Amino acid sequence: MKISEYGKTADGRKITSYTLEGADGAVLEVLDYGGKVRRLCVPDRNGVCENVALSLDFAKPGFGGSLI
Repeated sequence: MKISEYGKTADGRKITSYTLEGADGAVLEVLDYGGKVRRLCVPDRNGVCENVALSLDFAKPGFGGSLI
């Protein structure tokens, strides 16, 4: 698991990103800001990894986002 700082909220609180990588090339990145899924990459039949998660600015206050 890779842990890194993603950014800060409008009121200055730190947002941390947690990235998990599977043996098949799948990648899941989750933010501790409400458990939001930032990135979900899954390999297609040719092994090319594509992000299938909705990508928006998760640090904006009031954003609903994808939850785990």
